[in-house]
Amino acid sequence: MLNSKLTWGFLLGLCLVFNFAPPVCAEPEVGAVSESELRAATVIGVMRYTQWEEGIKDPVKLCLVGEAESFRHIESLHGTAIFPKTTLQVEQISIANQAKLNSCQVVVLGRISSAKIDARHMTQPCLIICNRCDGARKHDSVTLRKKDGRIIFDVNLRRAKANRVSFRAAMLEIAARVEGHDG
Repeated sequence: MLNSKLTWGFLLGLCLVFNFAPPVCAEPEVGAVSESELRAATVIGVMRYTQWEEGIKDPVKLCLVGEAESFRHIESLHGTAIFPKTTLQVEQISIANQAKLNSCQVVVLGRISSAKIDARHMTQPCLIICNRCDGARKHDSVTLRKKDGRIIFDVNLRRAKANRVSFRAAMLEIAARVEGHDG
């Protein structure tokens, strides 16, 4: 009986200690990937599964419009090969200088409304990715978002068709949501 009381007393004491003990913060894993790095990697991954109506040109010009933490990671990829025999050229473009968007094969929108983008400046096939863009999304074919600590993406096939790009089936299979089906 005494042994039983000691056991229950010990267990109750442990419960009190752990219940009122301050939380222990885990150290970040060495080599852990930040959200902005994941967003940058997702942009590159989406590009690899995109087909441009007129084919891909070398170098692939990726234009950044607006602000996003992932832009510095994307900019660090300038000059790297992302497709066989094709390098990446990255340029930051201000919303005031939209005429330069005509030379872009990929446009990544940061904190800016895609409604502010004038599509008349994009005369060639262009993949438009919304990465933290605000407000109305008028032109983007792919939208990146965070859910349960992961970066996922939605695809709008109607906008992709208007922008003269298409996506491989493997990409559509892993998209969180695919909108704009023709049928």
